[in-house]
Amino acid sequence: RQYGYSPFKQRALDEACYFHDIGKLEIQDDILKFPGRLTNRQYETIKTHPERGAKFIQDIPIPLLNRKIIENIVLYHHERWDGKGYPHGLAGKDIPLEARIVAVADTWDAMTSHRCYKEAMSVPDAVAELKRVRGTQLDPDVVDVFLVILDTILQKEKLHSSVTTISEQDPSTAASV
Repeated sequence: RQYGYSPFKQRALDEACYFHDIGKLEIQDDILKFPGRLTNRQYETIKTHPERGAKFIQDIPIPLLNRKIIENIVLYHHERWDGKGYPHGLAGKDIPLEARIVAVADTWDAMTSHRCYKEAMSVPDAVAELKRVRGTQLDPDVVDVFLVILDTILQKEKLHSSVTTISEQDPSTAASV
């Protein structure tokens, strides 16, 4: 919404996000689930998943209106704002907006989720890391929008949590709060 996407395009973006790592279907499980730091060869294999995914989706019957969004996300979500990403080394606004949006969401998910090779980061640590890579790895404007949305969500959760706590209190004390 913050980028002026119509409700239709917002929904297409939401649905397209599920395809972003589809190329990993062609990567061996022993690499995907490797419990430690990847070797250079394993990492080079992982870096092929965007192009593998772009080829893979060519055979999927996707509505034409969604196809370009999905292709952009699949192929470009590992490009970096500073041009040091893959597979093509695109930089800045040469990276399609939908791929820049997914890159922030994917980075957040990777940091805050438990993986076989790492523990999940706390929310404050993940926010600090997003701020650290803002303008190098990730589009600074998209990070800023993400952090505003995240703050809104966290404030609502905090409010909901305090309401739940009050309602769980003894009825005689809850009335006096």
